[in-house]
Amino acid sequence: MPPKKPDPKAAPPPEPEEPEHEAFGQWDGERNEESLPQGKGTATYPNGDTYVGVIRNNMREEKGVYTWKAPEEGKSGGSYDGEYESNKKQGKGVMKYPDGGTYEGHWKEGMREGHGTFKYPNGDWYKGTWSGGKKSGEGTYFSYQGSCWYVGTWTDGEFKEGVWKFKDGSCYKGSFAGGGPPPR
Repeated sequence: MPPKKPDPKAAPPPEPEEPEHEAFGQWDGERNEESLPQGKGTATYPNGDTYVGVIRNNMREEKGVYTWKAPEEGKSGGSYDGEYESNKKQGKGVMKYPDGGTYEGHWKEGMREGHGTFKYPNGDWYKGTWSGGKKSGEGTYFSYQGSCWYVGTWTDGEFKEGVWKFKDGSCYKGSFAGGGPPPR
């Protein structure tokens, strides 16, 4: 019987929407000469989301914490604690997703980019490079349920070449198609 493949549904979830700067509901913080939000403070959006951090020219900038309103009592809406530039995640940050997954690493223009670690709610994790929000370049994926490791090269979110080490000690080294090694 072939070893259990990592769950293909374990792809990172899409990024939650953040309102544009025009959507401020309330601002409690520093203001400029025209009495517009400028500097450190707390923004509360009409949908219930909050942002605690720096606003410049009506945009999230520098370090801040954005928290999405919980969809229902007792649930998490998710949060992002990190750097912003022109209203987009940019630089280092930690994203906590509503499903319990977390990403800690680098961001570029609101997407996972560069080096980072994604921990899935089911115990799986990926540590490596990202491009355009997808696994890309060198990385390691650990499947908690299947207790197997994949170490190698990723392209557009799929593993392409490397070593897949299985729980029983065996391994497959080579190219991959369709998310796993050929059947044994």
